[in-house]
Amino acid sequence: MGARRNARLASVALLGATLAAGFLAGMAWPGDGEPEAAAAGGREDRPGRDVRRLVIDEVGLAAEKRAEVEDVIQHYRSRKRVLDKELRDAYEPRQRTLVRQARDSIKSLLSAEQRMAYDSLLALRHSRRGGEGRKRGASDGRGGT
Repeated sequence: MGARRNARLASVALLGATLAAGFLAGMAWPGDGEPEAAAAGGREDRPGRDVRRLVIDEVGLAAEKRAEVEDVIQHYRSRKRVLDKELRDAYEPRQRTLVRQARDSIKSLLSAEQRMAYDSLLALRHSRRGGEGRKRGASDGRGGT
């Protein structure tokens, strides 16, 4: 039992050291996410992400030239959003088909009782993720098989 306790203590100590190192590294990380980066055309359009400066912000543009650059950036961002939607619209139905095929293959290996349990668990997971109303539900293939 002594060896088991020593191993447990060593694990806790290692976990604590890892957490401390991560905290210190986070504190030492260069802060390029200041609030003024958003005002300077940073990446404020992506919720949940930290604000980052664009490389163009470090060139030293005059206000009028910066406005022209911002127009170009906005133009290509909107084109990128359209492309992202096109790719998502092409990808998601194919992905759902693959997930459905995988689930059908798995169910073919299960007994009737196991299939009922499997279907019940999938339905529960689906309802927890928001059902069909969300863009990505249980049918998106992420851990739902």
